[in-house]
Amino acid sequence: MKVINKKSITQYIKGLLLLTVLMLGHISVAQTRDSLLNAYKKATHDTSRINTLLSYGEQVYMQDPDSAERIWKTCFKLSNENQKLNSKDPLLNKAYRRLSTYSVLNLAAIQTLKGDIASATNSYKNCIKDFTELGDNYGLGNSFLNYGQLLINTGAIDSSTYFTEKGLVLFKKINKKELIGTALNNLGLLYDYKGEIDKSLKYYFEALGILEKINNYKGMSYVSHNIGAIYDGQKDFKKALEYYQKGLDLRTKIEDQFGIAESYLSIGSVLRRTDHEEEALVYYFKALKIQQQMGDINGLAVTYNNLGSVYKSRGDLKNASDYLLKSMEIQKKIDDKNGLSYVYCNLSVVFEGLKNYQKSFEFAKQSLKYSEAIGYPENIKMSSLQLYLISSKMGNHKTALESHLLFIKMRDSLNNIETQKSAIRLQADFDYKQKKAIADAENKATLKQQEEKADIERNKQYVVILCVSFVLLSVVVFSFFVYKRFRITQQQKITIELKERETNEQKLIIEEKHREITDSINYAERIQRSCLATEELLNKNLRDYFIFYKPKSIVSGDFYWGSVLSNGNFAFALADSTGHGVPGAIMSLLNIASLEKAISLHSDPGKILDSTRDIIIEKLKNDGSNDGGKDGMDCSLLVIDKKKNKMHVASANNPVWIFRNNAIIEIKGDKMPVGKSDRQDRKFVSHTVDLNENDIIYTLTDGYADQFGGIKGKKFMLRNLKELIISNAHLPLMQQKKILENNFTEWIDNLEQIDDVSVFAIKI
Repeated sequence: MKVINKKSITQYIKGLLLLTVLMLGHISVAQTRDSLLNAYKKATHDTSRINTLLSYGEQVYMQDPDSAERIWKTCFKLSNENQKLNSKDPLLNKAYRRLSTYSVLNLAAIQTLKGDIASATNSYKNCIKDFTELGDNYGLGNSFLNYGQLLINTGAIDSSTYFTEKGLVLFKKINKKELIGTALNNLGLLYDYKGEIDKSLKYYFEALGILEKINNYKGMSYVSHNIGAIYDGQKDFKKALEYYQKGLDLRTKIEDQFGIAESYLSIGSVLRRTDHEEEALVYYFKALKIQQQMGDINGLAVTYNNLGSVYKSRGDLKNASDYLLKSMEIQKKIDDKNGLSYVYCNLSVVFEGLKNYQKSFEFAKQSLKYSEAIGYPENIKMSSLQLYLISSKMGNHKTALESHLLFIKMRDSLNNIETQKSAIRLQADFDYKQKKAIADAENKATLKQQEEKADIERNKQYVVILCVSFVLLSVVVFSFFVYKRFRITQQQKITIELKERETNEQKLIIEEKHREITDSINYAERIQRSCLATEELLNKNLRDYFIFYKPKSIVSGDFYWGSVLSNGNFAFALADSTGHGVPGAIMSLLNIASLEKAISLHSDPGKILDSTRDIIIEKLKNDGSNDGGKDGMDCSLLVIDKKKNKMHVASANNPVWIFRNNAIIEIKGDKMPVGKSDRQDRKFVSHTVDLNENDIIYTLTDGYADQFGGIKGKKFMLRNLKELIISNAHLPLMQQKKILENNFTEWIDNLEQIDDVSVFAIKI
């Protein structure tokens, strides 16, 4: 499972940390902690003390949220006590109520950080009520903004957008530049989640312009990070890293620990997707250390998920499950539906790898449940694909079909969205370059005008008039010719553009058809593979074996099949169906079905092939050809009697080799196919062989021996294959397989593979 294909969950939680407490202070954020403490000591009134403590808590928050929480709780307590003491003084009572509400607003950020979503929600709603009654647009705007960020966590994007836009209206009304920039940044993030990248970029660059003018480094760092996420989503990883690093540099400068951890996560995710997993782990563990120190429960949930994903891809399923289960517990606690959809999907993949298919199936269902709850197409695509894969493996065909149809629907929807995003990004780049070119041209023109003006002032008037007259005369003389040439050029341009448009339309049609065909063939390959002998079946019935199976195309005419017969013996067939690619694959499915029907009637390999031939001829007699279905297969059918230590063999055209005492014993196949031919009335011969310990049985199709290659571009030939096998038969089977694979690759070199290739070996 490719986890988080469009956008990392790391980028998702940035909404929680965006600028939650950046602008809540009531004095300049440029003041240092020392100056705030001095102001607190010099304050002569409780309102001033509380106000200074609130701002001091905001300075401490980025490095030590626990200390900030204690400070704000003190502010809340002092405000409420003074409010009661001054209940008869309307002005003081209102002032302390306002300070109490600001304390609640700041404490709500701590509640969000610790994953107490219910308490944070209640706090923000109380703040909205109190600030509305107090007529405090500054506090009300911040309440709208922070509550909007909290709603992202539950997948309520439209509600989040609504409250963020309400906050923006208030900030514009009171002309708070830093808060306008914050709200615009958050709207950019929300429209990014919606897939409306044009609006997202518009808000991000508008925010960046405002924040740069007022040197708001924290705001600039988050906007830069979010622009990096846009490029990340477009898979432009070079630009993504560039913007993520800009954000990290700014966050390091202002010691924003939350932001630094988020930057480490995002950079780590890009490194992971560009196959730098070791470096990614370094960044993830850096983030983890900060989040543990800060008590950042939201960040910990994401980091544990990302670590689990890395260990899953490395095959370390124990570490993967440990980290993912930690992430799941946190996500459940904070009711992060988006996070749960990812972590449940990752857990399903891990437990599938641990062969606990029922647990994997339940996790996949939970992942789809949360994905559909938040309605993100990328999440639904990811969850439905995993549910389809595990349902198919468990034989739950109904759920597999429903999940696959949902996956196809989401994939096609996302393809349209991604196409739109790419076009918008290119247009944005183009517009930027155009505007820059116009600005450069205007600057250059201004300088030139100034120089000309100076020249005119230095020269006599008649010289200027003469030059201008000459230029005008030249323009008049040549304007007619230029106009005619312009018309011709425009006509040529229109013709070229029409041709290019037609070419692009044809290209799009061809690409779409190619994608549909490729998807269909890939789906057919999964169906065909499900009909082949499973690893579980072979491991259960064979001591040691290997299969070298290399289709010419995605799907194959070659197939290997096995089954336990009614008498308890194990039957294995390696076959080469007529044709290769899609026709060969379809023929292989018919041949497998015919074999399965034949073994219900017979246990002798010769009789099984006789019966299989009759079934194939009967099914193909009305195929519309003049000869009436001459397709079929070449096949070696081995029946192993482990109790008597014997092997019964019947073969159509393909040989069976037994390596014993440093020599090959060959059982030649009958010179006829399993299908319609001029020898179809003859019976297949069953051979019985006594097996010795350490005998190695080889059976193969003709693809390997018939492959062209080498220096002279000739066939490899069967005798060379036999010599290759004999010379390496003393080695372990998996080492023999590797030698066959490497030899085939070297032999074919740059030539095309001409047929499906299959070699099967069993050690007794």
